[in-house]
Amino acid sequence: MIESDIVGQFQALGYAVTAYSRNKISRIKGTSASGETDLLLEDGDVVILIEAKSTLKTADVLDHIDRPEEYRSKINKNGNVDRRKLIGAIAETVTDANVIKFAQNHGLYVTVQSGKGVEIVATPEGFQARKW
Repeated sequence: MIESDIVGQFQALGYAVTAYSRNKISRIKGTSASGETDLLLEDGDVVILIEAKSTLKTADVLDHIDRPEEYRSKINKNGNVDRRKLIGAIAETVTDANVIKFAQNHGLYVTVQSGKGVEIVATPEGFQARKW
């Protein structure tokens, strides 16, 4: 569902997305440590990590704030030093304006269902995507 035109929408925001992966699994070699990113968009020096939830809660936002560093840690521990900037986004089907505001206050993009399938919620003036 979140794939519909998400690449085009991030391109419209200025990200030159050239590749994406669904259900991207990252593991640390020789351990059982792993993680999954629902949708990963790549733009040369930027990676956008999108977590999908049917009903977004504040706890989900807090969990996703840690996800970029966890992703970088797993990649780097495998011997691939990844210096790209990581940006987070949350996709949801049930919208709560307070949770959207909470996510945006933490520098995350938010997508919601719309007539387009999904769309990135308009960001407040001065919004800066958090980079890890």
